[in-house]
Amino acid sequence: MLPYFCGMYTPFESMPDESRIWPFLSSVKIESDFKMTILDKAGSLLDTWTAHKNNLHASFDIRYDCLLVFAVDEKVNDASGCSIDKLFSFIKELDQYPGLDLLNRMKLAFMDTHQDWKVVSISQGRSMINDATLHAETTVLDLSIKSIGELSKAPVQLQTTWLKQYLAHAE
Repeated sequence: MLPYFCGMYTPFESMPDESRIWPFLSSVKIESDFKMTILDKAGSLLDTWTAHKNNLHASFDIRYDCLLVFAVDEKVNDASGCSIDKLFSFIKELDQYPGLDLLNRMKLAFMDTHQDWKVVSISQGRSMINDATLHAETTVLDLSIKSIGELSKAPVQLQTTWLKQYLAHAE
């Protein structure tokens, strides 16, 4: 949970379901010590995040120990090009930490047999489908989600995502 900030920070759980989100998948598990560092840095961003000099009603969360999620309630103020640029500048700064690789969209998160989330490259995921390590019922994160309301539906079976195209080749 983020501490209180002067800007328009709102606890993630209090954000409306329609709030627009930007999910960023880390290549490594975000451990608790580093999670606190990220939460502190994200809090600084949210405290000053504006669009056309208007504070954004925004929030942040880390889900599954690998997914950073920024949210804006656009019913209050729309995120603009400049505010989105500021978010991506922040993500580039975070990406300096080893292993995060947050801007690389060629990754796949799946739940392993021990109920832990693992992140691999798309090419590794494809190989894992071919050797049946990953199968139709494997839980994966669908990162095409656009709102907080969709976030709870992000863990889905592999067979319901675009990755299903590789299942036919694996049989």
